[in-house]
Parts: sequence; structure tokens; C-alpha cells
Amino acid sequence: MLTCLELLGDELKKERSKLVSPADMATQLPIQKNLSLEVLWRNAIVCSQNEPLVIQKYNEFIKAGFPFEIVDGDNFYFPYSFLFEALKPFCNHRTLVISVIGPQNSGKSTLLNYMFGTLFDVRDGRCTRGIYGSFVKTNRTDFEYILLIDTEGLLSIEREDPEFDRRIVLFCLAVSHIVLVNMVGEISTTLQSMLTLCTDSLEKMGVTRIPQPIVHFILNQKADLNIENNRAAIDRIISDLKKFGLGESIDIRKETFHTLPSAYKKEGQTLISNAKLPKAVKTAPEFIECVQSLCGEIIHSAESYLDRVKECLDPLQWLSSSKTIFDTLQKFSDLTYYQDIYERRLDDEIREHIRNDLTKIFSADFRDGLIIESSHKTEQEIHELFLSKQNKIQETARENLRALFKLLKVPDTLRRRTEQFLSVQIIEMFNALQTSTIAVNERERVKLIVRNGEGDLQKLIQDVIQSGQQMSIQEASTQFNRMFDNILQSIKRRFIPEKRLKQAMKHIFTNYNIYEKQCLPHYAYIANHFIMLSNINDSQLSIDDVADEIVILFTRLGYQKSSVITHSYNPKTQYSIDMIYNLIYLNKQLLEAAYTQFINEFNRSLGNHQLIDRSQHHNKGKVRSRLNLFIPPFREKRAAKQFQSSVMITTEKFQLAIRDHIRYEKPIILEETRINEDSMYFAISRAIAEIISRIRTMMESNGNGQMRQIRTELIQRIVGIINSLIIEVDNELAPFCLSLSLQLKSTFHTCAVILLTQYYYDQQMKHFFQTASELDTKKDDLKSYFISMVVSNASIDENYAMNFAKKFKEHLIKLFIQEGQHTINRELKTYDCLNRKWIQDRCDGLLLTSDHQWLLDYIENPTKIIEQFFTALWGHIEEAIDQKLTDQKGFYVARLNEFFFCIQGMLETASKLGAAATFVNDVFLSEETNILDVNKNLINKQRCMASLFMKYFTVNDIPISFCVDGKMYRLRNDAFDAFRLLLQQRRPSQELSTMIEQTSEIYNVSSIGNLVIFLQTLLRSKETFLTDLNRCKSDFKNMDSQETYVNLLDKVRGCQDLCPCCRRPCDVDHT
Repeated sequence: MLTCLELLGDELKKERSKLVSPADMATQLPIQKNLSLEVLWRNAIVCSQNEPLVIQKYNEFIKAGFPFEIVDGDNFYFPYSFLFEALKPFCNHRTLVISVIGPQNSGKSTLLNYMFGTLFDVRDGRCTRGIYGSFVKTNRTDFEYILLIDTEGLLSIEREDPEFDRRIVLFCLAVSHIVLVNMVGEISTTLQSMLTLCTDSLEKMGVTRIPQPIVHFILNQKADLNIENNRAAIDRIISDLKKFGLGESIDIRKETFHTLPSAYKKEGQTLISNAKLPKAVKTAPEFIECVQSLCGEIIHSAESYLDRVKECLDPLQWLSSSKTIFDTLQKFSDLTYYQDIYERRLDDEIREHIRNDLTKIFSADFRDGLIIESSHKTEQEIHELFLSKQNKIQETARENLRALFKLLKVPDTLRRRTEQFLSVQIIEMFNALQTSTIAVNERERVKLIVRNGEGDLQKLIQDVIQSGQQMSIQEASTQFNRMFDNILQSIKRRFIPEKRLKQAMKHIFTNYNIYEKQCLPHYAYIANHFIMLSNINDSQLSIDDVADEIVILFTRLGYQKSSVITHSYNPKTQYSIDMIYNLIYLNKQLLEAAYTQFINEFNRSLGNHQLIDRSQHHNKGKVRSRLNLFIPPFREKRAAKQFQSSVMITTEKFQLAIRDHIRYEKPIILEETRINEDSMYFAISRAIAEIISRIRTMMESNGNGQMRQIRTELIQRIVGIINSLIIEVDNELAPFCLSLSLQLKSTFHTCAVILLTQYYYDQQMKHFFQTASELDTKKDDLKSYFISMVVSNASIDENYAMNFAKKFKEHLIKLFIQEGQHTINRELKTYDCLNRKWIQDRCDGLLLTSDHQWLLDYIENPTKIIEQFFTALWGHIEEAIDQKLTDQKGFYVARLNEFFFCIQGMLETASKLGAAATFVNDVFLSEETNILDVNKNLINKQRCMASLFMKYFTVNDIPISFCVDGKMYRLRNDAFDAFRLLLQQRRPSQELSTMIEQTSEIYNVSSIGNLVIFLQTLLRSKETFLTDLNRCKSDFKNMDSQETYVNLLDKVRGCQDLCPCCRRPCDVDHT
């Protein structure tokens, strides 16, 4: 079969050469011309990957030493499942992995073929596409196979994809024990920069990989083989790696640089020979000699490497690790995006600048200002307002960024990417703010939708009234109900759950991405969870059930990839029962049982020596223990040292055994939604559950039973909580030289984004339906108003008065609440300096005057003392704020009393001017040219009366004449004098005038038929309205709507990270 395949491959190449010129071979060929054995295998794998015969034949093909495709270079695809089955016969065979990288046409395939006898395709131009492998059997005891990896040429003209090149380099560095960098002539600065960047990325991958690969540089086709002539370039490469702290990531030494002569030379070439005649080309003997010598050096370096790391993977383990690395490269494009390490460091610095800039721009004051500015605007007006501000901020931020570009000398590619990032961040921030600043003191767009709905309804009412149509009460009631139901349904239809959920997810991701860049995947990966969230919302699950669903989902996701990464096994500490008792995330019971077994076995192995595990109680019931080693006194000190060394070695063996368990353990899948982790040392579900618990605690820490509003500051704190948890887990894994993988850390952050999305969506939905229900409660008032306007003999003036008074009271209370929040913010401006460091400095000042217990608490739990100090200080702050709020409330009560005082004066004035029933008709005189009938004139005079009422309060002036629909009406002289006198005696204050004017924008009295009834109705509501206003709470706890106390407490608590050694909180002020 293999002979047939080889013949078939040769025939395909011949046919392809007839269809494709040598110059076109390196280009992307159409499928009908791409004739090769590799394409046939690729199609067979895609179409029949589960066919046992295909798997068997492919294994035979690989065993025979033929190159096989690992990564499809045309589609960047890793056929992991098929390769896993095909490589199963290689299981448990230790394998050394050697890869070769280098520019196109540098002779990479030729080098491997001559060094190891492989069969990689060789020709001028681009011959290898993607990544290929070939197994070579050895007769060694330390490794049985060598897996040689041949890669597509870097810096190729045909592909022109630097990011693809960087992926190739990073992949090889991560999966190889030895990497050969093959170059023609001198060391390329481009390749050098690429290698430095990928070495830096190697540390950021966060996956289990082959540690510190040895990198050999091979400078071929050199006439002068003296490596010392390239010493300057060699020193520069080594110094660059050390300068960036990458010396421990890969192994590059002066001894790993080599030179080779040209592989081929032409025969018969003389000064008098004809240059046009073909010349024989054969392999240069000195090349073969040098290659074989080099092969020995490389194998020798592999021996020392394997002795050092003491780990050699079999092909299946290598394949699984390679697939994880491949997936990580695709999921986190930042690993290979940058051109060099300088660009990456620049980007980190610029991102930090953007993060700080956006935090300052979108401050709480800015958001509050937008809330006030958006009051009483339509949805379209708010959109235009936000667009204007967005453009202005974008331009300012862009100018600041460009100034930073000039200062840091940022390259063009990074400039474009950063400007795009800034633009997206600002746009998404404004999109989110547009949802949360639509109406006064409301944070959701749904509030505006409902307010617009109410406006639409009133517009329909006005249209019916102005048509002059008169109805019976039954007809009016039916007409109103129909209009109201249509409007209410229209409002509810405008809340599209799917659209709102997508907006919520985008908003949370955008804000989260400001504070977490390294471990947060692209939005496309986050959006994959949209269907799950949509199903949860359709099922209307409680937050407890949602939390359970998220734990199950992300636990299963966490186990799909390796959960930990391994580091060089060099434990810094001896494991103890002490450490087990303090565990949170690792399984205490399993570790304690394993540790007890270790002690017992160790005791038995000691013979006369005893290892005793004692436990003692210390400090408030905290259990601490020590492993005490008793050595007979007659032993010499040297023997004691040897004995202690053996104890350490045995402890390392215990840690090594647990390390292997954690690396390879998997849960038992019971059913679709249940897994069993009881036998696992590290259960991912425990960490996921802790993440959800901490987020829920943070969301419910408002102190008033309400959920905290999801703002940028809260998201920043939650990012910190997740990163603190990651550090805590890493601290528990550190004794086993393990840490969390990038994939699992990414899962943790994704889990947080999804849960916050659910909270944010729930808040939106809750506010929407609450506000919709508020509209429903106004139905009776609107209905009465509608009937009074379209039904004859209805109490028009009474309804006008009641509605106006109600709107004025509501507006007054609303202003009081707004002003109360401004008062709180003003008072707290004095305490902008209030943070953990500020309080800690004052606590330090109490060290000499405090008692012993206070000092102990301050040392062991400084956060507790800091919180106590803050609580005492806050009592005085809150008392001062409460007094200010009480004074503020008194001001608004006075304005309401002033309003009714003016109404009483107007009633007394009107009562002296004539009969109430004919008052309006009598005091307004029409011009002689007015030819309207008496009914039309009466309607116009009623509108004049409403205008007079409003001008008294808002303009503080009494005009002599009024214009309605082009007709002029003059106020009777005695009435004019009487109202002028009223204005002098009871002039409304400027504050009251402003409040009435603002109320008229919400609810305008269009006509008054009987002024006396109108005013009497207003006065009857006085006591009720004063009672309602006095019932409004005027203390900080009830008036603060910005979670000020909770945010200040968060600020005072500071960073919650604990020192891994002493477990004290972090003292650094990150604010």
C-alpha cells in the first residue's frame, strides 16, 4: 500500500507540473490544480475520519516515516480527533520533539532530510504549507521516537501574513523540546524581533507546554564557517532576551549558534565553460559532514535537556497539549498580533492610559449630569444629545491619544488598532449610558419609552378634544379604554427581550474589557452564551436557579481544556497539615487522607526514627500544626543533615504524586447536567460557585435589600474579585508547581460577564415593567380628564385643578429627591480623600494611645479596625448630611405653602370681582371686530383665564390683553387693577415660579371655565399634599440613590488581595 501511495504521489506531482508553472506553485492553487497526496489524505480525513480502515492506513503511512499534516496551512485547521486515533499505536512511547522554523527558501526541509533521513518535500519556493510532522525511530533508552516538525516558511511573499508567521513560531516554541531556527547567511532582525515577541507570548499563554525549549540557530550557506564573525548579532539576541526578563523562557546560549556551508554545488563549472549548458548539481561532502556533526550536537543537547526537566511526553499527550495551545492561539489573538515586544509593551501602556482616561470621563458626576440634561426629552432628542456629546468626547480623547502617540513614537499599525479600540469603547459606553440616562433619576431606556407612551396617549386625548366631538359618558369611556389599551400594548411591544439581552451583554463586556485584557476572550466567544441566557430568561428562573445553571455550564466548560499548567518541578516549601487545614479550593478530605497515608508509610520506612504530626490550638480556636522531626541525640550532625534531606525528598515525592493527580484527573459524567468531582483534588465547580457567591454578595451589599446598580466602578471591583480568587487558587496549587491555565482563567472571567449580564438585564426588565405599571395606575386620572373634556356638563375645572395640583406635588417631590442627591454629593466632596490609606494613616496615629487588644486586632485584621474607624467617622458625616436634607425638605414644604398662599389670595381677589359662574365671561372683553358667536368667544375666554393664571405664577406680570387663535381679548380695568394688586401683595418667589413653569411643561392647564371652583378645588388638596410631602424621608439612607455609602466602604476596604505568606490584606492604595 505504501509503495502505491508513493507512486501515486509522484504521478500527481507530474500531472500538477503540466498544469502549473514553477512560478505559480507557491501561490494558492485552485482545487482542480492542487494535485497532491496531502490533499487526497485531507479529503479522506474530512469525509471518513471515523472509518477504521482510513485510520489504520494513515497510521501505517506515518509509521513508515512519511510526513503527515498537523496543521492545514490553507485553512489553519488542526485535525485533532483523527490524529488522536491514528497516533494511538504510539501511546506510551517517549518522544523527543524537534521543530524547525525559518524564512522561506532557507532550506528547512533539506536540513531535516539530511540530518534525520526524513522525506519532506523539497523544491525552490514555497513547498511546505502549514505544519507537518514525521516520526523517526531511535535505538535510545531515554526516548524511543523523534517527532520532527517542518513548518511553512516565514516572511513569504505569497502569504504576506506576519501574524500567521508569529503563530507558527509561537506554536513551535510551545510544543517542542528543541527548536531549530534555520537562516540563510546573516541573522535577520525581523526574525529576531519575532522570536523575542513570541518568547514573551510564551509566558502569557497560560497553558501547559514544554518548558524552556532549547533554541539552536543555524546559519547555512556560509562560505566562512567561523561563528565568531557573527558574535555581535549573537550577543544582541541573548542580551535582548535578558533585558526583557525572558532568559528563563527559552534556552539560548552561545553554544547553540552554528554555521553550515551550502548544501549543493555545481560540477564542471570553469572559467571557460559555457554558462548556458546545464551543469550537474550534487550534495557537497563538507555539508554532509557538518550536518552529521550538528545532528550529534543537537541530540547531545536533548540529553542534557531531558535530564533537567525529567519529563518526556508520548505522542498522544503531546497531541492533546498541542491542540490546547492551537486553540489558545485562535482564542487570544493578542498573543501574536504585535510586530515586536516593544509594540506589546507600548500597547499595555496606552491601554492603561485609555483605561484611566475613560474612568475620569465617565465619572459619576458626568452620568448624573446626563440624567438631568435628559429630563423631559423625547427618545430622539436624547439620541441627538448623546451623539453630540459622544462626538465631542471622541474628538478630545482622540487628540489626547495622538499626543501620547507622538510622545511614545507609536507605530502606525498600533495607532490604528488603538484608535479603533478607543472609538469602540466610547461608543459602547455611550450606548450603555443612553440606556441608563433617558429620564430624570431613571437609569433605563424603558423609562423613556413609558414616558413617551404617556405623552402619546395624552396627544390622542387632545386630538379628540380639539375635534369638538361631544360624547356620552359610556361612549367616552369606551373610546378611552380602546386608546389606552392600544398605547399600553404598543409600549410593551417596544421592549424586545432579545435585543435588550444583546445590549446588556455588549455593555457588560465593553466595561469589563476596560479592566481585564489578558484573560478575557473576544466578544464572539462571550456571545456564544447568548442562547443559554435567552433560555434562562424564557424559563423565568430565580436568581438561585440561574446561579446553579451557570455553575453546571461553566464547570463543564472548564473541564473541556486543561485546567492547570505545569511548571518546572522545584517545590519551594515542604507540604504540611497546616496548609491542608487552610485550603479553600482543593479537596481537604482527600489531601488529608493522602497526607496521613504518606506519614504512616514514611514512619514505617524510617524504622527507629519517628515522624510525629502534632496539632496545637492557637489564637481564638485557629488550629495550627507542626511536623516535628525527632532525631536520636547520638547521631552525628552530618547524619542528621542527610536524614533531613531524605525527609525533604520524600515530601517532594508526595507533592509530585498529588501534582500528577491534579494534572490528569477528570470528573465522572453522571448525566447531561450532573458531574461527580468527589474523587478530585481540584474541583472546578467549587471555584465557579465561589465566583458566583462573591458576585452575588457584592450585588446584594447595598444594605437596603435592593440590588446594586451595575456601574463601571462595580464592574472594576468584580474584576478585582475574580483576579484575587485566581491568586488564591494559584497559591494553593503553588506547592505542587502548578497554576491555573489561561483557558480556565478565561472561563472564570466569562462566567462573571455572563452573571453580570443576567443581573443587568433583570434590572432593565424590572424597571420597565415597574414603570409600565405606573402608567397603568394613571389610567383613572387620565380617564376622568378625558371624560370631563368630551362629555357635556362634566366637572372640567375640578379635574383640571386636581390634575394640576397632583402634577405640581409630584414635581415638587421629584425636585426634592434630586436636590437631596446633589446635597449629598456636595457634602461628600469634602471627603474625596477618604480611602484606605487616609484612614490607615489616622489609625497609625492611634498606635501609642490604644489598648493591647486594639493593637492585636490592627496587626491581625487591619481591615476590621479600618472599618470601625470609618463607621465612627461616617456617623458624624451622616448626621451633618441628614441636617442638610431636613433643611432642604423644609424649603420645599415652604414652597408648597407659598403656592397655596398665592391660590388663597387669587380666590379672594376673584370673589370680589363678580359672580363665579359668569366671572370669566365678564372680565375678558372681546374687540368690536370679533365676529365669533358667543360660545366660541366663551371657549377663547376660558383659555385666556388659564393663560392669566399661569402668567401670574411664571412671568410675575399681569398683561392687559390676550391673543387666542388670532383674536384679541382685553382684561377689564377693575380686574386688571385687582390682579396687579394681588401680584404686589402676594408675589410668587422666583423658586416657586420656576417650579410652576416646569410643571406646566409636564401638564398644561389649557382652559379655566370657573376660576372660583378651580381655585377652591386646589385649596381642598392642601392638607393632603402637605401630608404627602412631609411623609417623604429626608435622611441619607432613604434619599441616596447612588449607593454612596457602599462605594465609600469599598474604597475604604481597599484591595482585598491577601498576602500568600502572612494572609494580611494588601496595604497598597489602588485608587
